[in-house]
Amino acid sequence: FFEQAVTTIEAKKWWSVFTYTSIPLIPFVFLAFVVRLTQVSEKARELSRQAAFVLPLLIFLTALTNDLHKTLWPGITLTYSTGGVTADYGHGPAFYAVVVITYGAVALTVINLVRGINIFRGIFRKQLLILLVSQIIPIAVNSVYVFRGDLIGYVDPTPIAFTFTGLLISYGMFRYSLLELIPAARNILFDNLNEGVVVVNRDFRMIDYNRTIVKFLGKDDLEGKDVRVEFADIPELVAICTDESSMSGEFRVNNRVFRVTTININEESLASEGRLISISDVTALKKNEEILVNNRNELSELNSSKDKLFSIIAHDLKNPFFGIIGLSDMVIEDFDEMEDAEKKDLVKEINQSAKETYRMLENLLDWARQQTGSVVFDPVDLNINELISVTVESLRGQAAVKRLTLETDLAPVLMVHADENMIRTVLRNLITNAIKFSNPGGVISIGSELSQDQAMVAISDEGVGISETDASRLFRIDTTVKSLGTMGEKGTGLGLVLCHEFIQKNGGTINVRRNSGAGTTFWFTIPAIQQD
Repeated sequence: FFEQAVTTIEAKKWWSVFTYTSIPLIPFVFLAFVVRLTQVSEKARELSRQAAFVLPLLIFLTALTNDLHKTLWPGITLTYSTGGVTADYGHGPAFYAVVVITYGAVALTVINLVRGINIFRGIFRKQLLILLVSQIIPIAVNSVYVFRGDLIGYVDPTPIAFTFTGLLISYGMFRYSLLELIPAARNILFDNLNEGVVVVNRDFRMIDYNRTIVKFLGKDDLEGKDVRVEFADIPELVAICTDESSMSGEFRVNNRVFRVTTININEESLASEGRLISISDVTALKKNEEILVNNRNELSELNSSKDKLFSIIAHDLKNPFFGIIGLSDMVIEDFDEMEDAEKKDLVKEINQSAKETYRMLENLLDWARQQTGSVVFDPVDLNINELISVTVESLRGQAAVKRLTLETDLAPVLMVHADENMIRTVLRNLITNAIKFSNPGGVISIGSELSQDQAMVAISDEGVGISETDASRLFRIDTTVKSLGTMGEKGTGLGLVLCHEFIQKNGGTINVRRNSGAGTTFWFTIPAIQQD
């Protein structure tokens, strides 16, 4: 306006130089503002700040010293008309350099605005759209002046265009809180939450979501889509999103566990009601919970083992010694008055009690070594039938006391890869257990066979049998199953627990069943070595 009002070349040139204090400054300041607003890297923000100071100053100095170098305006001519005096500025190389630099700043501004519009959502996206439109208006007007100034009489309407820009930005400030920190902070916080967030309207369409949900579920471009369709492969999530009575739940995706919580949105000020869905990755929490449960169970088992050990030491292992001591005292005190047959019976009882106590102690020590890791697991290739035969022969004397017959029905050759000492202990305990609960004159059968790729060994007796309740508790350390043998033999139940642990250590299984007629059958399997 002031340039158009004056009539001399010097006055017009002075006002043109004056406009160069602001016209080149605006694009660079605006670029620095947009770079900061759209959260570009710190390095880019620093460069934009430096450019906003240095480049406008250089352009202003170029305009101020134009009379010395004539590179901005080589010449200025006046045109007189009824509308006034118009100055026609010649354009030198510096002018076009200024145009390239300022338009470069404008282009970078537009690129960052478009980038921000693609990244951000909600109110922040609307703010950036306002800024983009307000940037395009002066660009379009100034382009007409620069490239087709003859169409508008070489009058620069750019300041008028900036007036519209100002009005548009003012609208944005009041309508969308433009230039305030809160909307930008809200979007930055929203996209950087550890929880995935989805806002669903009453039609179950997603109207907003953050970047975390994209990372969790591997799905993007969700805005406006129906959760029932987009998440059809996650029915648990769909159920929670669509059922207003459902406020929380869990689901799994790609071996990860997610916890969902929902909040119903019922604000009167909102155009539509909906739900806010929050999704948290609780995989690590679930794993920690499983570890805690396992640790608690292991601790419970250890406490049970400790109680079992103390019980055995305090009662089962101590009580037999009372019998041994009592019987030996009777022999010592009444030795001269006793008949030889009576003395022999008492010595037999002492001997039997000592043997039972020794077996208890042997099992106890084996089990204690197993619990403390002192038992060395040393598997070798062996013919289990030979081990069965040796063990049976070593126990025939014990079986003879009850007039029991030990029968074997063994496969020709049955090779296994197992710890010999552990399997020997298992065989000894199972056969001894069968002897204990067999009635005098009965038969105990020991058999072996190859079942698929497993060597199976079974010990069957014709004794008192076992109830289903006791059978389910035999191999557990935390329960006590005690029964006297058919001749009053005592036991701790620890031998069967030891058998279970040793067979598991060798990669096998052990089971028990009550025979249809009378008695019980124990059998175990361990991996066999395939013979060529």
